[in-house]
Amino acid sequence: MSLLSKLIASRWIFFKPNKKKILIYDRVSKDFLNIFFNKSDYEVLDVRYESINFYVVINTILKYHFSNFVNNYKKTYMEIVSPKIVVSAIDNDIAFYKLKDIYEKPKYICFQNGIRTNDFYIQCKNYIKFTKKKLRADHIFLLGSNEKKRMEKIIKSEFHILGSVKNNYYSIKKKNINKKIKSIMYI
Repeated sequence: MSLLSKLIASRWIFFKPNKKKILIYDRVSKDFLNIFFNKSDYEVLDVRYESINFYVVINTILKYHFSNFVNNYKKTYMEIVSPKIVVSAIDNDIAFYKLKDIYEKPKYICFQNGIRTNDFYIQCKNYIKFTKKKLRADHIFLLGSNEKKRMEKIIKSEFHILGSVKNNYYSIKKKNINKKIKSIMYI
């Protein structure tokens, strides 16, 4: 899909984004992160052209013209929202780990939501080889220690092994195991 067709298909928002303490990077993360945050506490930055904020587009053009437009759009959006935390559950999006170079102020937090193939690691290694800079985030919550070993090589961050955050959210219901056995059947 071309950029022009994405722009035409996007929902255009004409109001200034609200200042919020939390910015969810990528609308796909929203369903996952609704577990932790109230809807009134965050703003969402759409990075897949689900919506485009006209106010931010105009400010980006006025401030940066058309140079490096996508990154400058993200920067302008974050400057307007002024979040303390930028959070994502799309851990295999290399663009998220570049945000700290675009806009330093907030804390960047990422939750791993699944097992990664080597494609993501190869993409990150190629980026590091080309730019001579490591990707960055403040905190990354991972499924296990094997992922930590792999991620430490490509991303500068504080890593936390937490398992599946989505699965950990659900509580275990205790069963009453003190019931007396009345009969046993043998087949």
